[in-house]
Amino acid sequence: MLFATELDYDAVKYVGDKLKNNKDFWFKAYKINPNTFKFLDFELKNDREFFLDGLSQGFRILRFASGNVTHDRIFAEKAVLLDGFDMRFIAPVFKYEKPFVMQAVKTNGYNLMDADYRFQKYIDVVLAAVKQNGGARKFASRDLEFNSEVGKAANADHSACKKLPSMEEDDKALKSADVLRNRKSSLDREIDAKMFD
Repeated sequence: MLFATELDYDAVKYVGDKLKNNKDFWFKAYKINPNTFKFLDFELKNDREFFLDGLSQGFRILRFASGNVTHDRIFAEKAVLLDGFDMRFIAPVFKYEKPFVMQAVKTNGYNLMDADYRFQKYIDVVLAAVKQNGGARKFASRDLEFNSEVGKAANADHSACKKLPSMEEDDKALKSADVLRNRKSSLDREIDAKMFD
């Protein structure tokens, strides 16, 4: 069946009763093609442990969970600690709770994008997100996106941003550009003088 899934992910529609609720089968199928989870059995879509197990493996499967799962507070508090957690697919009520949002951005800085817009203005939340992933800086409010403290935190995370040049490096680059410009104009004058003599 997994071979058939490699050829066409729709093949999992025809999985037998034996595999229908087999968690290992579904995780293997997900590795082959994440779209296979569209055909999850109702029972698995409501299985909190199944989703916690998948999230702990780094699978981004929360979008396939039922509303019963994503609205469950106990599930949400466990899921927010796991690598595969994605705030887009959790119940909206959690996006308004600061402790929950704070943990979500510590797990994945990009969760700041889906937090309530008010949290994008809180420096402590933005700093936590940017320390986890410097690229999360773009989801901060306009004021904080260009805040020096946030910039330092983003630069400290080498995975998302390369370091900005220091003022001295900038000055050196400008001076060398000026020197090159001056040399070019003096060479132009010499060439003009020779051509018109």
